Amino acid sequence: WRVSPEKIEEFKKKYNLLGKKVIFFGGRISGLKGLDQTNQAMIKVKKVIPEAVLLIAGKQGIGWLSGDELKAAYGAADMVVVPSVYLDPFPRSNLEAMACQKPVVATCFGGSPEIVQNGVTGFVVNPFNTELMAEKIIDLLKNPEKARQFGQAGYERVKKHFSLDVQVSQIISCYQKFI
Repeated sequence: WRVSPEKIEEFKKKYNLLGKKVIFFGGRISGLKGLDQTNQAMIKVKKVIPEAVLLIAGKQGIGWLSGDELKAAYGAADMVVVPSVYLDPFPRSNLEAMACQKPVVATCFGGSPEIVQNGVTGFVVNPFNTELMAEKIIDLLKNPEKARQFGQAGYERVKKHFSLDVQVSQIISCYQKFI
């Protein structure tokens, strides 16, 4: 999930992100994905960190991204939010962020708490508590070393528990029990 620094710089220029603190939100734009709550949290964040911006990759944001452009978006981000307000079973954005060594502020609903380790790879919050969500975003933006450590821990977690090799191995192991 790596992309060259030149591609990231090009992406930042294209979307006017140079000199900004970028919070990345990727996915379907709907009330269920927690965008309203994220916008409320961002009002609080911007009072403390005026250069903070919410980068939305989705239909009403900068559009759907894929391939190197999606990787560049993650690379340009300081952190990622995955604030679903419903039982989102397994939000892939968590894994993508962690594979790109980005810390995550994720929802407490659905599968996110199984992926994101609170206080280790990011923070798990109730997205309806926009004050807490804002506090965690601000914490990561104000503490780049903590954000880097969380991102690295997330990367190691993805490699250890969620890589394709690990998943294939687990499936084969399940089949072998029935053979």
